[in-house]
Amino acid sequence: MKTMKKLLAFLLCAAVLCTTTVYASGGTRVYASAVEVRPGEEIVIPVQIEGNVGIMGFRITVRYPEVLSSPEVERGEVLNAGSLNDSITGNTQESFDVVWANTEDVRADGTLFVIRFDVPDETQEGEYDISLSYSQKDTFNERYEDVVLSCENTVVTVRSDAPQKLTFLQRVVAFFKRIMEKIINIFHKQGAQ
Repeated sequence: MKTMKKLLAFLLCAAVLCTTTVYASGGTRVYASAVEVRPGEEIVIPVQIEGNVGIMGFRITVRYPEVLSSPEVERGEVLNAGSLNDSITGNTQESFDVVWANTEDVRADGTLFVIRFDVPDETQEGEYDISLSYSQKDTFNERYEDVVLSCENTVVTVRSDAPQKLTFLQRVVAFFKRIMEKIINIFHKQGAQ
């Protein structure tokens, strides 16, 4: 009987340890894709989560080069509930925290938040690193267990010959301009006959 109790106690302990370890080391990846931009444009950087095992709160730190200015953060589709805050206001250290908390786990993959920066006209061409890191003590699930994130840095490439990013209005105007050019060409061809 004593042996049976010891075996049962051992199995229960092993089950608890295995469950906690598997949950905490779920391989949750936080990253952003590399971006190309021209001097004078705004960059939009979606920060993604992949392999989300369930998260109820986090603090992610974004470090960026001083050549980027006017950072802004907006909520992504994964964080459609909860409270999202940042430490941008009054911060002059080329870094800020993004803090989010909810009342239950979110398990979706996709965009956590979007970062916007201005790239001043005088920015030199080159590659600029943006680093993402997180605070372990502030990153947890609904059972208040640590959630381990694998944060990956990204690169912003500033090039004067980078593809130009057009606003919605600019795309609409360009579309109608192409249509008008085609109509004018048709009339010119008919007039020449």
